[in-house]
Amino acid sequence: MSKEHLDDLSKMLVNYGWEIIDSNSKDIYTPYDDWRIIWNIFNENRYKFLTLEFLIVDDLGLYTKQLKDIAGCNVEKQNLMLLFTKRNSTKWKQTLENFVKTITYNCNVQPSCAKKV
Repeated sequence: MSKEHLDDLSKMLVNYGWEIIDSNSKDIYTPYDDWRIIWNIFNENRYKFLTLEFLIVDDLGLYTKQLKDIAGCNVEKQNLMLLFTKRNSTKWKQTLENFVKTITYNCNVQPSCAKKV
């Protein structure tokens, strides 16, 4: 189900002015290496650049390439995480929007590092 979570997140990011500028490849679902997906995102309106990291780990803590094993993402160099919960719940929708609002309005980013690739 994590592919659908990634879709929800990418749509919410776009709604708040973010663009995925440099994922692992042309396909935002392709693992960067054997255990994670990386999204570099840019918000031109807020002049912010952030990196989201999605770890792909199964129930036993072993790395996989199965999208269903993504439990959430963290924001590089920030103390902020989004955990994937049941998609059709109000909690998921609220958590997702709160996460995107937080990275949009509250994350501290060095403007000199914010460069669109």
